[in-house]
Amino acid sequence: MPFELPCPTCSTPMQPAPVGGLAVARCPRCGQLWCDRTELGRLVTRLAPDFLMHWGRQVEAVGDATARCPRCASALAAYELEGIAFARCPQCRGATIGPIAFAALLARARRDVDAGYHRAGVTGLLGELAEALAGVVRLPHA
Repeated sequence: MPFELPCPTCSTPMQPAPVGGLAVARCPRCGQLWCDRTELGRLVTRLAPDFLMHWGRQVEAVGDATARCPRCASALAAYELEGIAFARCPQCRGATIGPIAFAALLARARRDVDAGYHRAGVTGLLGELAEALAGVVRLPHA
């Protein structure tokens, strides 16, 4: 990955940062991480083995709604995963996340793995929802 990318938060040139065995872009000023298309999911699953990354939901942007993708300059879309905010590019599918939000995402991933929500079953909130609905919703057999 070339590291001539401007930070989507503060525009400072990002630098290579080895995180979890992957080289991602990190802002030396604000700590924001930029992960290309699949890197955020790969990074979280490397640091929390057996976790299956899901992307939460797109939400209305709060604060600076003008942040641009450092790869393709598209407007970034705000996402939220159980209170953890990050942004994704709708074009190149890269993702940016702040250092505190990344720590929270990693903690959530590890908690889900410890609770048994992992690749062998279902993950996180989706797993909790599936368990809650298991006795309520009966799908017809095909």
